[in-house]
Amino acid sequence: MVRNRDLPLRCYHMDCGQLFSINDLKCLLLGDNRLPWLSAKKMLPLVESSIDYLLQNDRSLMRCPTPDCFGIFKKDEISEVHEKRAIICDSCKHSRCGLCMMEPHEGVSCEVYATLRSDEAASLQAYLASHKDRVRACPTGCGALIQKGEGCNHMHCTVCNTHFCWLCGFSSVSQSEVYGHLREIHGAIGDQWPLLQYDGMEDVIGRFVLDMNDDDVLIPLAENLW
Repeated sequence: MVRNRDLPLRCYHMDCGQLFSINDLKCLLLGDNRLPWLSAKKMLPLVESSIDYLLQNDRSLMRCPTPDCFGIFKKDEISEVHEKRAIICDSCKHSRCGLCMMEPHEGVSCEVYATLRSDEAASLQAYLASHKDRVRACPTGCGALIQKGEGCNHMHCTVCNTHFCWLCGFSSVSQSEVYGHLREIHGAIGDQWPLLQYDGMEDVIGRFVLDMNDDDVLIPLAENLW
């Protein structure tokens, strides 16, 4: 009975039919000598089957979409938080959008977020659109995109190892030559670059765009993007 996961689990004795309690099941499956890690492993198939049984027989319930999570949501409770657009699973503690059950994406519609999540080119396009004054292609045409980090106007492409001027695109294999160009032509090597105004889009779009820990951030260029 337990091995076949024939739910609900009842006593098969004649004229009984009493449902087994969780303590009854622990005694049947685990016995008296219990090891925490082994006990959990033995109970896991029954827990999974119990959740499947609940979901199949109660359409008001839905499973948490987090992989390997046993959390269950009540659909009517989800509908109550639509305006807040965020719910938290009691089991895995992950936050979810109350409308689409994906990760929270404040400031971005569920439809747009789904596109960003599934389409690398679309996510890169959205990232470039929101950072158009701070992201440029390497002037050598190697295909790399460079994002300006701090105030220095000297940029370095790690793909083709070219150094270039952010202001006019002057390029050289020599770092010192670009610094000399900045001082001679532009009067300084850097400027006061205003910080990005945080609107939440960076967090949402940035999840799907490769980032690097450097002042000059290299972003992969999707094929046929331009």
